[in-house]
Amino acid sequence: MLKTSKIAVFFLFTTILASTAAAGGTYDGIWTEDAAIVTEYFTLQQNGSTIIVADLDSSKKTWDAYQGSIDANNKITINMILSMLYPGAKATVTLEFSSSTKGTLTLVSCTPPPNSNIHCNSTPGAQTQIKRIF
Repeated sequence: MLKTSKIAVFFLFTTILASTAAAGGTYDGIWTEDAAIVTEYFTLQQNGSTIIVADLDSSKKTWDAYQGSIDANNKITINMILSMLYPGAKATVTLEFSSSTKGTLTLVSCTPPPNSNIHCNSTPGAQTQIKRIF
């Protein structure tokens, strides 16, 4: 009897956990540049109003991590929290979506790593069109 109860509790727990994990945000998925030659991929995950983004650059074989939030108008503002290629660099980006599969990424600010001669590749206001691929 005790073994059956443990199995039932385990089954109930894993069912609840699986249904919670499967519930994703509107924009969860893998995104990429809407360009002829694609070198960057973005994985976006939402939990409530919190957004986590990993920017995977296949040409440089590196990645950056961002964290931010989504507002009531579905505008996402994210801040770089880790850059593998440029430690100490900072960037703020907004994402605005025209549909569940298309959007615009806009650079708000960029600060190169301290004590380096590295410069930001884009200026604030630069935009990139993105699309969901998964």
